[in-house]
Amino acid sequence: MNKKGSFTVEAAIVLPIMILSLLALISIVSIYATGENMVFSMCDEMMLADIKTAFSEESLSLPAMTLLRVNSENPGLSYALVTEYDYLHEDDGMKDLISMRISGSHNVPGPFSGFLVLDEKVRGRAFTGLYKPTPEGDNPAEEDYPEIVYVFPMRGEKYHNRECTFLNPACQQVFLTEKIKSKFGPCSICKSIEAKPGESVYCFFNDGNVYHRGKCSMVDKYYIEIEKKDALAEGYMPCMACGG
Repeated sequence: MNKKGSFTVEAAIVLPIMILSLLALISIVSIYATGENMVFSMCDEMMLADIKTAFSEESLSLPAMTLLRVNSENPGLSYALVTEYDYLHEDDGMKDLISMRISGSHNVPGPFSGFLVLDEKVRGRAFTGLYKPTPEGDNPAEEDYPEIVYVFPMRGEKYHNRECTFLNPACQQVFLTEKIKSKFGPCSICKSIEAKPGESVYCFFNDGNVYHRGKCSMVDKYYIEIEKKDALAEGYMPCMACGG
C-alpha cells in the first residue's frame, strides 16, 4: 500500500467518526439548551405566580401558562406534560410553597434519532404577606432556619418571642392579601376597606376581627417580625419577661 492509499484508508475510518461525534455534540447542545430553556420558563412563570398570591389565590393558571410557554418556546419537544403540581403546600415546616414538575420528550435528530425524556422541577414560595425568610440552598431540610423574633419598631428596645405577653395587646404589621381579608373585616374608623392589595395593614391576631390602616387611632403600638441576628445588629436587647 502506498502513502496515498494509506491516507485514503485513514480518512475513510476517521472522517465518519468525526462527523458522528460532531452530530452527537450538536444533539447534546440542543438537548441541554431545551432543558435550560424549560427551567427558565418555569422559574419565570413561578415568580409571577408567587407575586400574584399577594392579591388572589388562583391555582389553575400557573401550570396552563407554563405548559403553553414551554411548548411554544421549545420546538424540539415532541410533547410536554405537567406531571406534578402542588399549590400552597407545606414541606419541612415551610408553608405556602408552590411546586411544579414538567416532563417532556425531546426529539433527537440525525443518526441518533429517537426521543430523550427531560424532567425538570421548580419550587417557589408564595408571597402571603408575612415575612418568612427562606433558608439558602436546594434542600431546606439540610439548612438551619433563621430565628425569628418580634420587635416594636416605633417604640421599645427589646426583642420578644411569639409567646411573650407584651405582644398580646399589640397589633402586628402585615400586608393586605386575600387571606387577611378572609379572616378580618375592614375597620370602619380608618376606612381600611380603601386599602390596596399589598398595602401595610395592622391586625390584632389574638382578639381582633378587623384590619386597620397605619393612621387608625386603634393602632397605637404594633410589632413586626425580624431575624434575631438583625435585631441584635440594630441594638435590640432580649426581653426580660420572655427572654427573647
